[in-house]
Amino acid sequence: MTCVCEGVMRQRSQEKIEMVRHEQLGKRYLENNSVIWLLVAFILLCRSPESLAHRPVAFVVHTSKTNGKGCRSWQGGQSLKFKGTSNNGSRVIRAFRPFETGRIINSCQIEMANRKEEDTIIAEMPNPFSSDMKVTGVTLKMAFDTAWAVADLSEEKSERFTSPESLDLVHRLRRCSDCVLVGRTTVERDNCTLTVRRVPLLPEHLEQPTRVVVDPNLHLLKSPSDHALLNDGLQTILYHSLQRQEEESFLPLGDTVSLVNTMMDDDHSTTTRTRYIPMSPVVQDLQTRGIHHIMVEGGPVTALGFLADGLVDRAIIIQAPLTFKEPVASNISESVLSKAGLALMGSYVNDGGDTVQIWSRPNLPWPTDNLTNWP
Repeated sequence: MTCVCEGVMRQRSQEKIEMVRHEQLGKRYLENNSVIWLLVAFILLCRSPESLAHRPVAFVVHTSKTNGKGCRSWQGGQSLKFKGTSNNGSRVIRAFRPFETGRIINSCQIEMANRKEEDTIIAEMPNPFSSDMKVTGVTLKMAFDTAWAVADLSEEKSERFTSPESLDLVHRLRRCSDCVLVGRTTVERDNCTLTVRRVPLLPEHLEQPTRVVVDPNLHLLKSPSDHALLNDGLQTILYHSLQRQEEESFLPLGDTVSLVNTMMDDDHSTTTRTRYIPMSPVVQDLQTRGIHHIMVEGGPVTALGFLADGLVDRAIIIQAPLTFKEPVASNISESVLSKAGLALMGSYVNDGGDTVQIWSRPNLPWPTDNLTNWP
């Protein structure tokens, strides 16, 4: 009987030892392969072919140990500050403590200053938020009240009515655009600069986008000192439809301001030529200048011109939770967007309380799988 009890106890003890051993092996496996699981999860998140082709970005993970090839245990993430791009295209980064400044060589390798064994692990991953997504075409951005109006005549001065979060979105869209295009009235009403200010420029695109203004009569040039974008030294293109001799009356201009005549047929009368500018020649001319992603930021007449010509590839519609007292109608609605060949992909309410609608051509996917991740 004693032998039987001892045998049972010995068997249970052996089973307990085996259980502990398996638990330790499982824990060690998870620790040694944490980066692999992290990479697999990230690839599944960014599984579209476009996102996998993005330029890599560093992702820093704090670890307690390293073995020279990777991490042994993942304990949490850290943010990065980008400091530019090196000659070979790798990112020069500056990480928050306890990490030091380093340069990415390739996956799971890094060149570090004052490298510390206990807090070093860098893995190279695709960046789904890079401007290298090669977004092209025309992206329309418009802001409305609940009734699709664009301004309130009861206000003496034009004021922004969307939330700071929506303004941040606009500036993120600007920084991944080759140009920002508006109509003359927008410049006169807002004295806008159309530059990226609320968010940092991307490391791959450190220049401000070109400003483009549709101004059929070159009305802005009658008082150029009144408009900031004509005096800040940044590139600006004005598209007009005046006769050549009328255009020459505004010359010479500064080196950063260019005039482009969209009407080449001199048979048209001056009245016809100055009434409306078709947007197709504008898009074609911009493409010849290497401008392939055009952000149209208003106003409603300019936006309707792009929509009527079927040139809008995607649209971001922001509606603030307010109603103007004396609204300025935009003549834009969901039916107008649908007739322009766009389909509503979804909508969400941002942290500022504004509703953001995402529209795109049915055969054109959004730049990211998650609608809120771009721009």
